Parts: sequence; structure tokens; C-alpha cells
Amino acid sequence: MRTFSKKKKLPRLLTLCGAVAVSALLGGCGQSGVPAESFDRSDYYTRGIGSYPGDPGEDFSPSLRPDYSTYRNIALLRSAYNSSSYDYNLTAQLVTDGVISDKQPQYLDLSTQNGDIARREREWMIDQGPYSRNAVTGEDAYFLFTLNNWKEKADKVQFRGSVAYDENKIKDGYEIVCEGSNDGNTWTELAALKGKGMPGKASKYKAHSDPNKNSWDPGTLPTRMLNETLTFDQPGEYAYYRMRLKMEGAAYWAFFEMNFYNQDKLIDLLPSKFFKSAWMSATTGEGWVYVDLVSQSEFDKVKLHWINKAINGKIQVSDDAKQWVDIANLPGGDANLDEIKLKGKGRYVRVCMEQPANDGRYILSEIEVMGKGGLLAQPAAAPAATKDEIRLSGGNWKVQRASEVTASGEEISKPSFSPENWIVATVPGTVLSSYKNIGAIPNPNYADNLMQISESFFNSNFWYRDEFEVPEGFKQDRLFLNFDGINWKANVYLNGNKIGRIEGAFIRGVFDVTDRVVPGKNVVAVEIIKNEHIGAIKEKCETNTDLHGGILGADKPTFHD
Repeated sequence: MRTFSKKKKLPRLLTLCGAVAVSALLGGCGQSGVPAESFDRSDYYTRGIGSYPGDPGEDFSPSLRPDYSTYRNIALLRSAYNSSSYDYNLTAQLVTDGVISDKQPQYLDLSTQNGDIARREREWMIDQGPYSRNAVTGEDAYFLFTLNNWKEKADKVQFRGSVAYDENKIKDGYEIVCEGSNDGNTWTELAALKGKGMPGKASKYKAHSDPNKNSWDPGTLPTRMLNETLTFDQPGEYAYYRMRLKMEGAAYWAFFEMNFYNQDKLIDLLPSKFFKSAWMSATTGEGWVYVDLVSQSEFDKVKLHWINKAINGKIQVSDDAKQWVDIANLPGGDANLDEIKLKGKGRYVRVCMEQPANDGRYILSEIEVMGKGGLLAQPAAAPAATKDEIRLSGGNWKVQRASEVTASGEEISKPSFSPENWIVATVPGTVLSSYKNIGAIPNPNYADNLMQISESFFNSNFWYRDEFEVPEGFKQDRLFLNFDGINWKANVYLNGNKIGRIEGAFIRGVFDVTDRVVPGKNVVAVEIIKNEHIGAIKEKCETNTDLHGGILGADKPTFHD
């Protein structure tokens, strides 16, 4: 904050520090003694370029206090862990988020003639990143995208990659064919690229015989670079898209980009764009999900909201998440809701699944544990107001996924709006840190905790809301709402009115709200707009030498970027 001499009238600032790695100021100022050009400088309204929130003294994380008196769902917004998850979206976090679904989730498979592509690799050539890639070996090969529980309409596909080949085996002729299907058996040829020579353009680059080998040793196989667009003769809506690749002498095909379009608009094939609040196992064998209630708790009922249930299994408890005690059997049957009366005591509750229905994967939407115990988040107090500034860090900030909010920004920013089921937000801070700080997700910096957090849950817009008091006499001359930074974009509302928009990562914003702020209670609401293309997960792995792999993967085996 800029400092002025005592002879000059100090700016009166109401500081809004918050919403998704942001800091902001709302303040008023009298113009006497202040040069006009001062109002055009960022450091007049904010703390200045290069000065950001993050000092330990600016930690406004809520405190967590025990509650042993209220009978409730003590599993709500508690950290959960799974034995496996099908992808980075359908994870354990979603069984305690309070959102119950009965719909089959959308998910993606990628396969070749050699079998299924591993979870960590299946999104690489559709992630909008220029370096991650998928490779398939063989003279007659294919990539098959399976869109489970959804379809996409496309009219062209653009791809960029290469083919490495054995020049001693090469023969004239190649085929690159894109096909569509809705059952995986009957295929429609959408477009084809065929010729008597070789595809693409010759490259000076020599490739290794192993597409995953990464070393300083020179390669031996010549390559052809591919950068093509196939326009479909018969555009349609399909659940399966297959790219067939055929050339005698081909050792392997590698694609960095495989982008589908409809009317020149990029089709996002990443399943993280869908939010279905459910955990889905990666396997059909035994599996488990457990919830950390944080403290010793007592409970008398467990509710399981299934989409594809376990017909055999147990409810177990533990004090250390290592030694488990059986307290009830799963009832089986056809009902999607299991209400299991029991008598339990412990910190951890686990659903141990032994046999799925329909020979499919387990899909569980929500676990409710009815009892007493656990911790509740208590917001940190906002800094005391001064005659010149009201800083809105901490205080009454709440946050919620936009998909769970039906009201408009004008409605949310009115005192009459009740933010039911919104969580205590950490401001300044990110959405992720808010959920972490109330205990809804595990600390992502430890072990494989990041794998328990759903990417689809956070691939969303979010609403922030704060109620604050403005003392009588604070508003004089001009009053400004100032933001030190917001990520990525935001719509800003105050007392039932939209007052502006901020666009740009961590860009500063200032709004003249002289006519909007009133003595007493005021409400600010901020709609945080997500990135349009968030990309895909990259998971480090000690045993793989591809992107983010090799020995570098040993230090963070669950790295996401």
C-alpha cells in the first residue's frame, strides 16, 4: 500500500484479499492533496507490482474444531481414499462431496491392436500439449477412442506425428483411415489418406527401434513427419473413433496431436469436462474406499449411494487405517441405496467390496456416516478495520462449485441470499486450498494423495461470497474495490449489481463503488472463470522414460501438471 505524508488525505481502502490466489482492496479516498495521476497507478490502489499475498502473517486458513454434540453426516466433506480409480476424475473425493448422482459417469478408453493404453497415457495426444504423445507399433495398427456414455459429432480430424520405418522392408503404399462407430463392431469410413509412396515428409531425425527409449545414443530408423487434416465425407455423432494406420515396413507411429473438430470448433475429448459425482474402480476384483473422520467418532448408520453396487462386502472401522475390524456386512440386493444400521466407533470407516454387480466396475456416488464427531471449520477473523482501510481477508468468505449454484450473481450478492452448503473459503488462496484447509481433500503434497482428488470436480467455475460491515462515516468522496490479482477470469458483483469483470491471470482490477457501498452489511460475490483448456494429467513414473518419467519420477511419483 502506498504511504502518504500526514499532510495529504490518506486513501480509504476496503481491501478484498481473496478468491483464487487473489488479493483485492475496496476503498475510498478523498482527492484533496492527492495528485490526479496517482489514481492511474496500480500501487495507489494495491500493494504494488511484485508484492503478492503469501506472507505467513496473511494465512487466513480456518481452524478445525471438534463437534461431538451434533448428530449429522460426519463423513460429509471429509478426506477419502480408494484402492484404485479408473481415471483422474472418478476418484475417492467424490464419495464425500455431498453431491449424489444416479447417472453412469462418462469416461474415456484408448486402445490399440496391442491392448488398452494405461491410465497415465490415454489422454496424451488429446491434451493440447505439443510434446506429450502416444505411440503404437506395427505395419497394420490403429488407435481407438472409446467414449463411454457419451458421443461426439466431428467433421474433421487434424493430427501431427511421425512414422519410423525399416528402410529394408519398406514398400510403396500406405493408408491412414479415420472411422466412426456406435457399437464398436460396425464401422463407417469417414475420411482416408492413401498413396503409393510414403506419407508425410522426410525428416533428418533418426528414431530408436523402441518408441519409448530416451537416451543420447543415436537412433537408427528413418522417419517421416506427419501433419495432416482429414475432412469427413460423412460427419456423424459417434461413440467410437478409430484411426487405422497401414504401411509395410512401418516400425511404429507416434502422434503428438490428434484433434477432432466440428464446424472448426475443437472437440474436447477429455472426460474431465464432465462432472458426475461418483468414484469408479479401475478393476472388477476386490476394492475399497475409506473415509477419514479426523477424530474418534461414534455412529449408528452408514448410507451407500450406488450406481453399480457391491453385492458382497463389509463395513469396517479402524483407529489407524491399518488394522481394520468388521462391523457389518453389505446387504447386497438390487437397491441402489444401502442403509446399514450398525454400532461403530473409530476414526476411519471403510467400505470393503468383494464382488460387483453385473460383473462391472464398482461405482459409488456417496458415503454417509450418521453419528457424532469429527471437526468443523471455523473461519479466521478478518483484520480489524481502520479509518482508512477494511481488509477482507478471512472473515465470512464462502466458496461453492458453480454447477451447484442456481442463483445469479445479482442474487448471490444480496444480503438476503443464504449460501447453504457452501464451504468456508481461505482468502487469499486457491479453490483447492480452501477444500484442503477444511479437510475435504487430503494434502496433495504427500504420498499419492493427489490421486484421490478429482480433476473433474475442480474443472469448473466457482463462486466466492463475503459479507462485511462498513462503519458509519467510512465512505467519503470516492470508494474503490481493488483486486491485487485473480486467476483466471472473474465477474464481480456487489450488493445486487454487477460492477465489472477481470480478465487475465493475476491481473489487477479496480472498481469505483462509491454509489454501491452502504453503511452496515455489504455483500461481494466473485464468479471465478476456469481456464478454457486445462490440459490433461501428467503422472510421473519411476519405471517409464517418457514425459515426466525416468528417475526424475522417483521424487514425485504422482506429479500432475
